[in-house]
Amino acid sequence: MIVDLVNEALSVNGLAPQTLAASAQGSSKDFGNGEISTNAILDVGAFGANTTSLVVQIEESADGSTNWAAIPGMVFTTVTTSNQHQVVRGLRTHRYVRANAITVAGTTPSVAVNVEILAQKKFAGTGGGYSRAPSA
Repeated sequence: MIVDLVNEALSVNGLAPQTLAASAQGSSKDFGNGEISTNAILDVGAFGANTTSLVVQIEESADGSTNWAAIPGMVFTTVTTSNQHQVVRGLRTHRYVRANAITVAGTTPSVAVNVEILAQKKFAGTGGGYSRAPSA
């Protein structure tokens, strides 16, 4: 099955492109119309000279405001250098998601970060389904 990323995917900025000097959480995003299989992309640009590490995870919550917990499989590998690109995937159990830069470490940290969170929209068809086989 080919997913139409323009029309049939949920895509939000978990952490908009920014330079972090300390831990930061993205805002709550409603993924109630998305499949439970969720993906995230972390792009790290300039890594300041006094920055030692960055740890980012994707979290979920039932109400979008409390009890945030990391989604299994959606903790990015610790970043220690510039120009990193990572992709993770996990299965959500709750409706709301956010990105959380839980560790931004160093004497005077400065790191450029962007996080995208994606999921396929739920199929709203009325029966029939689809075939994974290619057409003849």
